[in-house]
Amino acid sequence: MHSTELHQYVSLTIDGVLFGISVDHIEDVIFTPNMTYVPLAEPMICGLLNLRGRIVTALDFGMVLNVSAIANAKRAMSIIVEIEGSLYSLLVDSVGEVMTLTPSLLEKNPSNVEEQWRQYSLGVFYFGEKLLIVLDEKKIFSNLFVN
Repeated sequence: MHSTELHQYVSLTIDGVLFGISVDHIEDVIFTPNMTYVPLAEPMICGLLNLRGRIVTALDFGMVLNVSAIANAKRAMSIIVEIEGSLYSLLVDSVGEVMTLTPSLLEKNPSNVEEQWRQYSLGVFYFGEKLLIVLDEKKIFSNLFVN
């Protein structure tokens, strides 16, 4: 990327790994409210939420990314995203700050980034010893419910 335009990402952690997603699709960040259980749903589907009258599918984002299941879904944070007209709650361990970054500093994935993350990653930003893996939400959701 050679753009000088700044871009914003929300940082989040799952099992100690730092990820970032673009603010472009984020509707809200909330503490996870009570969910309605969905019988026979895939394990990554934690339930359904009601957000201001709209039904939201709650997903264990750790399971989606093959990191690990969120340790405590009731204490997880929910990042509400809208993808192709549907709302999803991405349950994560914690949500950090909104980071304004220069796209030209986005680097290719290093060889030590896990394959399951690499397929969903746009690249990485380095912050000294920390690595922010930038996720492509559209790619994640395009592969999510394919039979």
